[in-house]
Amino acid sequence: MATINDLYGGLARLGIMTPQQRSNALLPEWNPANAMPQDANQWGSGFMPGNSIWDNQNLWGGTSFDPKTGAFTQKMGAVPTALNTFGGLANLYMGMKMFGLAKKDFRENRRQFNLNYNAQARTLNSTMENRQKALYSASPQIHSSPAEFMAKYGIKGI
Repeated sequence: MATINDLYGGLARLGIMTPQQRSNALLPEWNPANAMPQDANQWGSGFMPGNSIWDNQNLWGGTSFDPKTGAFTQKMGAVPTALNTFGGLANLYMGMKMFGLAKKDFRENRRQFNLNYNAQARTLNSTMENRQKALYSASPQIHSSPAEFMAKYGIKGI
């Protein structure tokens, strides 16, 4: 049966520590050559156990404490940054796809408008020409010929 130490030992590889390990992580490692950091800026820079690019805070981000200023700082980890970058690129790709669909939609709407406009123009021109033929056949001396009338007043298609 696994003990709690076995469980935490396995989780330590993932960057999850026991409360005792966490409190020890806040203290610098003892090294006789470098018993104390040279200045306060070195606290946490190379003296922290597990301080590598693969530790939990570098990967996922989190809050850290600066003993020099006594302030807590938020750190953006590599994984959220990579996910945000991927999300931004995915949004860019989808935006370009939507723009392409909008252009196709605009072209189709323009084509349908032109078809409808030309059909309406032919219908109206036919009605006007028939009316002018009737007027011209009744009194050619007063009314202009249907060809002259349509050249002057007919609706031009697109």
